[in-house]
Amino acid sequence: MRIRILLYLICLAGVVVLNCVYVDYQFMLMLLMLIIVTAFSYIMFAVSRIGMKLFVKLDRNVVSLDDKIDIKVKVVSKNPVKLAWGKLEIQVMYSNDSSVETYSAWVNAGSRREVTVSFTPKHCGTVSVCLRKLGLRDCLKFFRAQYDYNSVRKAVVFPKRVGSGYAGRDYQNQEEDYIMSFLETDNTEVLDLRSFQEGDPMNRIHWKLSMNSEELIVKQYGEEVENRNFILVDLTKTDDGKFREVLDLIYQAAYSVGSFYVENRAAARFIVWDGQEDEVRPLDFQDEKSLENAMYELMCIRCERDSLLHLDYAGVQQSIISGQKPVLITAQEYKSDIYDTVNVVNDNLEDIISALGGER
Repeated sequence: MRIRILLYLICLAGVVVLNCVYVDYQFMLMLLMLIIVTAFSYIMFAVSRIGMKLFVKLDRNVVSLDDKIDIKVKVVSKNPVKLAWGKLEIQVMYSNDSSVETYSAWVNAGSRREVTVSFTPKHCGTVSVCLRKLGLRDCLKFFRAQYDYNSVRKAVVFPKRVGSGYAGRDYQNQEEDYIMSFLETDNTEVLDLRSFQEGDPMNRIHWKLSMNSEELIVKQYGEEVENRNFILVDLTKTDDGKFREVLDLIYQAAYSVGSFYVENRAAARFIVWDGQEDEVRPLDFQDEKSLENAMYELMCIRCERDSLLHLDYAGVQQSIISGQKPVLITAQEYKSDIYDTVNVVNDNLEDIISALGGER
């Protein structure tokens, strides 16, 4: 652009010199043309930028890995002039990843035609499409203007599921357990009716049934204990250059194991550490929709170091309560009699999900 302007100034200076040396209408006409064309280009460039607005949208907000996403870009202004054109810089960033992919789209200010930029996500999780800057030029490339944007469009990239269709062993017929409550002030839920026993509070007596019976009938309160299959997800961050690829495998394993339980109508729960000290985050699901919501929340969690240390304690407690043997999904070498461990780097995920349907 600078060379173009320099050449223009040299030509303009040369024509001025010729007009001074030779008084000729042809040189005068050349001078006028150089000035008028440049002025016209600048005026059209300025007019086309009046009331300019940038519209960007994604054709889809939820995709699977390897699916294409189209970024549709449109730059419009209050005037129909389309002589200003330029390049829009678009950056694509993934959750838990510091790398940035850069794309560009050539647009015309004032044009109502959409320009499409396509890309295929390389990682699972949330992907942010950031609009950084738009550089506009006139048709002669003499003048330019730059606009900075901080607009972001987001999409969710789900991993490919493995082992879909394996049948489990009677997961859907598990009986519910209950915790009986004998606190006088507890009114959680009436689970049963029974005979009056010494120490029962008077407000627990069912007077209508007791009047028709030879003994006092009292209400037995308590609460239901959920039988859920626990899936511990290790989101430990490492300095390995392949960490983001390994994280994709962890997401894929979690989604696949969760899908196995959903297909067998079994309630389940992801257990992850979200960076809060001594706290884990439960993500419950029991059908396809709630599984997708749980996976979305899981993939939005920021990976931290030593996540497995926090999950270890939580997993032991949950296994004691539920009576189930939790599944631990990790990329680390970990041996345990408490969990069914899935090492996403070394193990065959399809074989492991197939084994979930047998005796555990």
